[in-house]
Amino acid sequence: YKSALVYINHRSGSGSYERVDTLNNLARLYEKNGQNKEALDNYAQVGTIRERQNGENSLLAIKSRLNWARVAGLMDKPEAEALFERCLKSVEKADRQKEADGYKKVVSELAVDYPSYLAKHERATMLSEVKVRLTALESAPAATTSATDDTTNATASKTAGPGTPAVQVNAPASVLPGTVASPRDSVS
Repeated sequence: YKSALVYINHRSGSGSYERVDTLNNLARLYEKNGQNKEALDNYAQVGTIRERQNGENSLLAIKSRLNWARVAGLMDKPEAEALFERCLKSVEKADRQKEADGYKKVVSELAVDYPSYLAKHERATMLSEVKVRLTALESAPAATTSATDDTTNATASKTAGPGTPAVQVNAPASVLPGTVASPRDSVS
């Protein structure tokens, strides 16, 4: 992995997004071998890059920040609690409907790692608050949308061509594109 990083840095520059997977794999290897300082350095780079690349509340950024927080916590680094809290806030803000399984896994990891860190550092008040927030996330449905029935109206627009106004059709969701509307449906 180190050789791959040297090659990527030489070819694309040290700020290249191409190196993020290699940095992450190297961090995992360091963590597995108990080399937490090296793992922490790599996870910090991965977290920073993925936040810039995908946004603070993206699944990849949260996963990366969680790895960073976990190792920082193991090393009793002062930034660990802030990193865990940012992970939790990002998950709370994120659209968990997208990639629901991935977010569910992150929430379950966060539900283990963050409380463990707080318990280790005797932060009882914060621990109980975090547990309540995590429980709410774990029990929240992954998708908040429900199936629609035939009486739910949906609006569709269709433009006949250049210079022709759009026609709005209010019809049950079940009769949009390619289906027949019933006489109770209206055209406006």
